[in-house]
Amino acid sequence: MTRFADHCAQRPAVFVCTLLKSQPRALKSGWPPMADPRIKAVVVAAPAIGFTFDRAGLAAVRIPVQLWRADDDRILPASFHADAVRDALPNRPEFQPVLGAGHFDFLAPCADPTSTPQLCQSAPGFDRTRFHESFNSEVVRFFSNKLSRGS
Repeated sequence: MTRFADHCAQRPAVFVCTLLKSQPRALKSGWPPMADPRIKAVVVAAPAIGFTFDRAGLAAVRIPVQLWRADDDRILPASFHADAVRDALPNRPEFQPVLGAGHFDFLAPCADPTSTPQLCQSAPGFDRTRFHESFNSEVVRFFSNKLSRGS
């Protein structure tokens, strides 16, 4: 959590920094240890605060990871988030870059995209419904494969 200060001093207008500025207690309280032996594999899509992780911080992550990156993520740019997590993991994750996807494209398609446009509208040419058909299949395949082997 100490990395927020430097990151946000250089980029005060980015999403995570404006969010944390409105919630100052979040930085002071820190996070409790999160190890949970029941978790055997994990899928992460468009991870937030990736810049806060380094190899030492993720060294204990030994379970299989499927990591998805939205290549057109303007909320959490990949170089500071998804790519940073990928580079800090001790074992290479199954990495899935999604061409043309924005941050919120990992959310299920909305019945009425005009109801909440920031969350529901994808970039022109990106078909969220079609993407979710393959996304859902790949997530199920990953978990089926990794969990059936007792990983």
